[in-house]
Amino acid sequence: MKPSILLVEDENEILDSLKSILENNGYKVSVATNGRKALNLLQSKEKKPDLIISDIMMPDMNGYELFKEISRHEYFNTIPFLFLTGKKKKEEIRLGKLLGIDDYITKPYKVEDLLAIIKGKLLRYKKIRDANIRIKKVFKNKDISLEPSLQTDGGFDLILLHSIWDDRYGPVLKSYFPENENYSFSLENAAKQLFQSSTLIYGQKRIENPEGILLDLQAFGKTAYVFFDSYKKTSERAREKQFMIAVLAPNISYLESLIIKKIFEELSVKIKEEGQIDLSPYWERIYHALTHPVV
Repeated sequence: MKPSILLVEDENEILDSLKSILENNGYKVSVATNGRKALNLLQSKEKKPDLIISDIMMPDMNGYELFKEISRHEYFNTIPFLFLTGKKKKEEIRLGKLLGIDDYITKPYKVEDLLAIIKGKLLRYKKIRDANIRIKKVFKNKDISLEPSLQTDGGFDLILLHSIWDDRYGPVLKSYFPENENYSFSLENAAKQLFQSSTLIYGQKRIENPEGILLDLQAFGKTAYVFFDSYKKTSERAREKQFMIAVLAPNISYLESLIIKKIFEELSVKIKEEGQIDLSPYWERIYHALTHPVV
C-alpha cells in the first residue's frame, strides 16, 4: 500500500508541482489550500495520512495554527508534520521550535532533499507505530496491571521512572518518583518492558542519538512518554551507558510530550554526570505541564 501524504499549500503552482513529484515517487497525495480545509479533509477521511506537509503562511488558518489543532487531537496528534517555508526566517524557526517542530523544507527545495526528509519522517512514524503495537502486546501478555491503588488529589496519577541498562541483568529500575511502596503493579517489570521498546527505534545498535516516543497503553488507560539516551563509558560492554527516562500518566497529548521532552533533555544531562539524582523537581514540572493548558 502506498504511503499517504496530506499536502497543504495555498499557491496552486507549488501545490501542483509538489503533488506531481510525490505521486511520481510512489506516494498517494490528497491536497488542501489552507489549514481549515485540511482539518475538514482529515475529519472526513476514514484513514489518517502517514504524513502532513504544510505551508506556513496561508489564509483562514495558517500552518502553525493547523499544527496546534492537530497536536491537540487525540486521533491525529501522532501524524508526522513537515513545514514548507519560503525562507528560514529566525522568528519562524524560533516559533516552530517552541511548538516542537524540527523539520522544515525551504522553498525552492531540491527534490532529493525533499524525498530524503519525507522518507526519514515516515520511517520514524513506522517505528513509533510498531512500538505502540508491540508494547500493547507485551503488557497484554504479561500479568502487569497499570492501575495504581493510591490516587493523587483529583485522581491524577503520574509516575516518573529512571532505568539503566546493566550488562548482566538487562534493564534495571534505578529510581522512581513518587517513592510509594503501595503501587498495585511492579514498577520494575513495567520499566523493563518499556525499555524493550528501544529496540524498535535503534534495533540492536547503540543509542547514538537521544530519542523519545509517545506510547499509547490504551488497554490500561495509560499513556507513556519514554526517552532514551546514553553516554560514553568504556567499562560497559557497548562502551556506552544506556538509560531510559519515562513518565506514566492517564493521558499525555502530543503537545505535552514536547514539553516533557525538553524536561527530560535537562534531566538527561544530570544523569550523565553520574551523581545523585533527585527526580522530584522534574516530576513537579511534568505535573504542572499536564495540569495546565498548553498555550
